[in-house]
Amino acid sequence: MKLFLLLLLCVLPLNTTACKTVLRVKKKAMEHACQSHRSNFEGHIRKMSFADLQGIPNFLFGKVLSLTGIQIFDVKLPNMKVNLVPGAGVQMSLETSLHIKGTILLFANVEVNVGSGITADVSVTKTSSGFPLLKVSACKCAMGQIQVNVLGLSLIPSAISVIRNHIHTMVSKQLCLTVSNVFVDANMNLELMCAKHFSKNFELQYNVPTPPVVTNEYVEMDMYAQYKVEEKVLELPTGAQGFTLPPPDASARDSMVTMGMSKDFFISIFTALHTSGKFSLDIPTTTSSLINELKTSYLGSYIPEISRKYRESLAVGIKISLSQTPLVTFQSNQLIIQLTPSLELYAVSPKSGKEHMLTFSVGATLSAKLDMNADKLKISVSMQKELSLSLASSSIGQCGCSSSSVSGYMQTVFEKAYLIHINEVLSVGVSLPTLPNMNLIQPVIEVKKDYAVMSCDVQYT
Repeated sequence: MKLFLLLLLCVLPLNTTACKTVLRVKKKAMEHACQSHRSNFEGHIRKMSFADLQGIPNFLFGKVLSLTGIQIFDVKLPNMKVNLVPGAGVQMSLETSLHIKGTILLFANVEVNVGSGITADVSVTKTSSGFPLLKVSACKCAMGQIQVNVLGLSLIPSAISVIRNHIHTMVSKQLCLTVSNVFVDANMNLELMCAKHFSKNFELQYNVPTPPVVTNEYVEMDMYAQYKVEEKVLELPTGAQGFTLPPPDASARDSMVTMGMSKDFFISIFTALHTSGKFSLDIPTTTSSLINELKTSYLGSYIPEISRKYRESLAVGIKISLSQTPLVTFQSNQLIIQLTPSLELYAVSPKSGKEHMLTFSVGATLSAKLDMNADKLKISVSMQKELSLSLASSSIGQCGCSSSSVSGYMQTVFEKAYLIHINEVLSVGVSLPTLPNMNLIQPVIEVKKDYAVMSCDVQYT
């Protein structure tokens, strides 16, 4: 059941640039979902209620009898199947075996065994609020043999026939409605799946702009990720390119679910984090990992002008500000992140407080590693090559420092403080569209020429 929800996500209008992913769910994944939620269907069917049957003819007693207290005591679903109908949708078939009991004259027990077959076509629409709505668009119920056993009382054949007809009418009327109600109840989880809250002021919303494409083997849909920062929809850089997931590779691992993530999907992640100010950092003078580096005497060994200005060693603070959106590219089957922050060095004087010394423009090229943890895409970064540096401003007079003379110092600052900070920011992960009690297991992530792809199986708890 929950995999049907996974397929149908949020159908909301999207006015910003698309940050696209493609989700492909195979037929065997849907079959697994139905089998895993067999008890959910059984529970709904078991709750079906039946009216008492009045007017059972019985000439042996010379009066009309009634069948009361009719209840379902046992439900079995011996067969459940899912078929994909290209261009139409998902068709679910299930066979039911019901054990029903009732009472005549308080002492005669009636037991009825009923078999049936149900075929339901499941489609998706959306509510007035823009959330998806699962709906059984068509349903057929084919009743099988009905066996009636009466214990403690002899009934004429016509009485048995009346009981059989009553059960036939009650069951056939309710089975399709009951199956439909299973999907109605499932709609309650859709909002939880669509909205992913990172923090109080940071939210991710998944949207499906167009109907899914159904083939004989899988259902595929485009998905857009839309971020909200401070309750405002994030405007992403324009120029998004079309993205499609290549056809399944026959030699590849036969996973249940495949998710292709475009370059724009990763651009949206880093743009959202940048917009929320996550990639800027103030490095205080007390940072333990830089206990030596945060002194003017130490910095003066790289930049002599600092030693000449500050005869007595002072504490050094660093402010790293990122004003430009990170640049995301794919290079040689790697996800590359380029940052261009400014790095301000200032001395902290007991008398005058902060004193600006130097500001550098920095170019950092990072290589991103992708991993999965539960339902989240995890990203971590490391330095791909040395920093590029240029002096932007100086408050210590004419500074003769070159990029090569300070590169070692800056590299240390980045590795011991800034990279750690960025990885802490990224460690929250990007929530993928899953439902409560559904886990993505055995994930494999590959970085291709211009996109990344995650393949996994699904497990329910």
